[in-house]
Amino acid sequence: MAKRGRSAGGGASAASRCAAGATRPGGGRPSLLGLCSGLVAGLVAITPAAGFVSPRSALVFGAVAGAACYWGATGLKRLLRADDALDVFGVHGVGGIVGSLLTGVFASKTISGVGGSVLTQLIGVVAVASYSLLMTGLVLWVTSRFVSLRASAEDESDALTLPSMPNAWADGRRLIELNRRVLYVFKRKTRRCGPPACAAAPQDRPRH
Repeated sequence: MAKRGRSAGGGASAASRCAAGATRPGGGRPSLLGLCSGLVAGLVAITPAAGFVSPRSALVFGAVAGAACYWGATGLKRLLRADDALDVFGVHGVGGIVGSLLTGVFASKTISGVGGSVLTQLIGVVAVASYSLLMTGLVLWVTSRFVSLRASAEDESDALTLPSMPNAWADGRRLIELNRRVLYVFKRKTRRCGPPACAAAPQDRPRH
């Protein structure tokens, strides 16, 4: 079962990457980010079906998830006007939904002992999505009472790391100075007590 699960996961990842590349508009050049996103999309989609589908079915998972997640990270994000720089919902959200629904289609009694039900999977998707939406909204609301939920336009244009750079430089200088002091003390002790004498047992060390 574990070997079959690894085969299914690998097949889904490969097929998802191929599908993402095939749906790239204009035949643009592939990128490392696109490769990683495609592999993650396949793994996300096959996760709900782990132990329920065959490696052959996993190829279908990967192909469908690759196209769906590519749309989720491009077209759907523009449609929702979402500020999702890492495409978390486009890859993980859409991929998880696709994988959950396809599990109801391809779940095999031969492999898992139970059959699939698209209706049951759909109810689960709606329940999880509703819970996630409610709790995320609650957490964001509570957080917004204390801090701003996003950086200012000025900080975004200057790069988010710049406001904290002075503190980072100060901490770095302190660490360098500490390392120098430790190295200085170590060198003094090494000169005072040579390596052979220091390595000897306490009773064997020469008395000064």
